[in-house]
Amino acid sequence: MARRGRLPAICVICVLPCLTAQSTLRAVQETTIRAKDAYARALELQAQGNDTAALSLLWEAAGLAPRDADVQNRLGEALERIGALDAAVAAYRVAVFERPAFRKAFNNLIQALVKAGKGNEAIERARALVAAAPADPDRSFTLGLAQSEQDVTEAIKTFRRVLELDPRHALARYNLALVLRRADRLPEALDELGRALAIDPRPEVHYTLGIIYWHQGDLDRAASALRAAVAAEPRYADAHYSLGAVLKAKVRICRRRTTPSRRSCTCVVTTVTREPTSRRPSASATKRNSNRRPACGRRSEHRD
Repeated sequence: MARRGRLPAICVICVLPCLTAQSTLRAVQETTIRAKDAYARALELQAQGNDTAALSLLWEAAGLAPRDADVQNRLGEALERIGALDAAVAAYRVAVFERPAFRKAFNNLIQALVKAGKGNEAIERARALVAAAPADPDRSFTLGLAQSEQDVTEAIKTFRRVLELDPRHALARYNLALVLRRADRLPEALDELGRALAIDPRPEVHYTLGIIYWHQGDLDRAASALRAAVAAEPRYADAHYSLGAVLKAKVRICRRRTTPSRRSCTCVVTTVTREPTSRRPSASATKRNSNRRPACGRRSEHRD
């Protein structure tokens, strides 16, 4: 009789762990579903241009799924856009730790480290990437970007090595032109920009050409290049502003060359076809609004 009395108690003890495991599994599944839902809504909001609301949802998704590499990488990109570089670096580190082969997150981490003033670590990580696959032009390209803020001479060498591996690597040619310009090697920079245009006529290439021509005093070529940049990207704010400044300079020169009656002026002055203040530049255009430094902040431009 005593044994019979023990049987129900034994059954209860056996069933309790099963119920606990099922409850835990259900909670994990619900958390995963909530994380995926928050992440999906964040991507939708980003596509609509609502980055603030998207960032809030990415924080939520990262809290629910802290080991999800995709979520952490997206969170890092969103934080980097608002200038929260230390937090972005932390998110990228998690993404790379959870998925070591995640090239995009690795590239993002290297570039964020450069922006955060941690260039030595960025170069060290980039060199490790190159050592693992020295024939991969994109890995060497990432190294060149990291070196651009630290050592212009080494960056030039690295970008040239990229072009030896892949002569049609347009971004390598563009970034090579930028570091050549920083080194005051303008003829070489113009040559590389011309080659980059032949491969891929990106608006920022036209823009950089326009800026160089402007600084050289060649206003006609500057205006032509800047018009091409605006035509390729109508919301390119810096291109609009620079084009307006170039045209204004042409007007001043024209007035100095004319008689008091201004009848002998032969200058042809046109107006800016797009008003730069009429629309805010898109996120992709904002990333392009730099003419002094290589394209380190342009994640979408990277070839993974």
